[in-house]
Amino acid sequence: MRWPYPNIGVLTTRAFRNLLNKIFGDIGADMQEQKSRVDNLITSNPQPSEIQDMRTGRDGQTYPVARDMVLGEIAKTEAAQAEINQDTAAQLADIKNVMYEDFGAKGDGVTDDYQAILAAHLYANEHDLPIKGRSNANYYIKDAPASIPIKTLVDWNEAQFIIDDTELTGSTTNTHIFIILPSNDPIDVSEQITSLASNTTYIPALAVYGDVLLHVINSNKKQFIRTAPNVDGGYNQQEVIRVCNGNVLSHINWDYEIVTSAMIYKNDKNKLRVGGGHFNTLVNKLENVYGNGVDRGIYIRRSNTILSISHNINGESSTQTSKPYNGWISAMYCCDLVLRDTTLSAHRIFYDENNIPMGSYDLALHLCTDILLENVGQFNGIMDSSLWGVMASNYTKDVKLVNCKINRYDAHRGVHNLTIDNSIIGYQGINIIGSGLLQLRRTKVNCNQLINLRADYGSTWDGVIKIRNCELIPTDLTQTDIKIVFFVNREDHDYGYRCYFPNLDIDGILIHTNVSSKPTIISNKVLNTGYPIISGLCKDDYLAENEAGRYPLIFKDYVKVRNVKVTTPCPFSIFYNHPAYCYCDNVNVINTHSTYSDSSVSEPFLDIKPNFLIVIDNCDLWDAKDETSNSGGLINSGATDITHSFIFNNHRMCPNIIINDLTMSLNMGLYPMLVTGNRCTIQRCVRYA
Repeated sequence: MRWPYPNIGVLTTRAFRNLLNKIFGDIGADMQEQKSRVDNLITSNPQPSEIQDMRTGRDGQTYPVARDMVLGEIAKTEAAQAEINQDTAAQLADIKNVMYEDFGAKGDGVTDDYQAILAAHLYANEHDLPIKGRSNANYYIKDAPASIPIKTLVDWNEAQFIIDDTELTGSTTNTHIFIILPSNDPIDVSEQITSLASNTTYIPALAVYGDVLLHVINSNKKQFIRTAPNVDGGYNQQEVIRVCNGNVLSHINWDYEIVTSAMIYKNDKNKLRVGGGHFNTLVNKLENVYGNGVDRGIYIRRSNTILSISHNINGESSTQTSKPYNGWISAMYCCDLVLRDTTLSAHRIFYDENNIPMGSYDLALHLCTDILLENVGQFNGIMDSSLWGVMASNYTKDVKLVNCKINRYDAHRGVHNLTIDNSIIGYQGINIIGSGLLQLRRTKVNCNQLINLRADYGSTWDGVIKIRNCELIPTDLTQTDIKIVFFVNREDHDYGYRCYFPNLDIDGILIHTNVSSKPTIISNKVLNTGYPIISGLCKDDYLAENEAGRYPLIFKDYVKVRNVKVTTPCPFSIFYNHPAYCYCDNVNVINTHSTYSDSSVSEPFLDIKPNFLIVIDNCDLWDAKDETSNSGGLINSGATDITHSFIFNNHRMCPNIIINDLTMSLNMGLYPMLVTGNRCTIQRCVRYA
């Protein structure tokens, strides 16, 4: 021991510092000496077992004191954890896919795998890892209280999924099984956009947001006010518009005097592929009532998504009803959506208490633009008349179908720009309204109408319909109500918009006919004999557009029909019954010698200025053998109330008809028109009232 330590009595700085350092050194040496003495006493004398245990580590090493043991073990644990972390990081770096089985999924078709699948996707989303299914798995999902979010690539690897809806309750009907989510949340820009014109090309308020989908609503105006049988009060005026850095990329359908809501949805730049799964729904057993349907499938909210799956249904029968599904695959607020190599299922038709037919949709597109359906088909037959249409859409733009085989294409609340190419459409046909360019190319339609402009929404198409090299195969050649383009407009109902009959451009149609067929180019009667090009119904007592309660269907500019062929020669007509009741935006002028009465014409027309063009070229739609009756022929029937129809309303249709290279008979109705035949053979000409 160096104790006691000397007193510090020196005054010089150097001596003071040296003495102080010596004293500190002596103190440290004394402390170590005392520690060693205590340690020797502990180790040289027997200790209680619990004290000895406290000085022994997990590996059997004995430490002088318990504190040394604790510190030593902590150091070993930290070193081991660091090594584990390095190994784990290396393993994670090697992981390329997240498997459902990693989170406890069984895939045995019996165990409910919902929680495991949910956990797997949550982990994959957090770590930006792809999902891969087990090829021989049969994942079963029954209880799904929340939608499973998908944000990363998914390859289900031909795995099977059973979606069991047999015990579905009202509280779980609106929970999608999967939801494909965008990277960003929507942004409310209602304060920046308070009105919008249809000719707008640039929106300054959106210049900083990049590529977005703008959803605008005017809740003060109703549109798509539906007529019977499923009457409703209409929906808020709305649409989606694609905008990039403020530049408007898609057509704006309407003028918005006021915008009550404006939301933008940022479009993801990278493509996300989700596919490879085979889904089988055991349908619900809820009461079959018209109204809100069931959502228990895949909901797409992300732009730039490619989906490839198959979906089948089980449990529907003629006696087993179920609550309708809104769309097992649904898409909303997105663009650049591709549905490719996908097989759907049409649902059975049911009837409500008023005997109104109802059904479920397997595909529903709402408020979307830039959509491609490629190689899309359906499991059950496209000609099965017990099945409802497989798909429906509302407020869509720029839709394209290529190599599809489905029983119906349907647009309720409008589509702007639609192309159907190299496809086969079943007995439900093409049922649409909308605007822009409708192109039907190299397509077979197995229906009584090639195109049906939906009567419950006013039979409107504000634009052009182009038909190229298509084939119409009526479901029953013995039926008489078969048309190329069919329309019905009541003219006494306000649908919330003006209704238009489109410019029609046909070049190449093969119509399956028989010897009793009598095709018609333009007809405004619902039922007629034969296979007309255009057929529909306008109210006979329409007077003027500004008359109270009148909302006319407005014919645009022209109908051009070229290269129409039939399987069996048959007579045809350009008009059937009363084309004079059609309303044209363009003005015609009819000058006469004298004043007409309501029932007769005292003098012939002197001057006719047509306002509608009809061209018929290289068509073999007739065999003009019927020379004893007025059925068939070029122009069939007509309006007798000339004064009522023309003299007091110069917006009545007054066609200029140009016919090339045809053999024909003429049945001239009593209403004004110009007819020019080039290189034509007239077999007979009958003019009658």
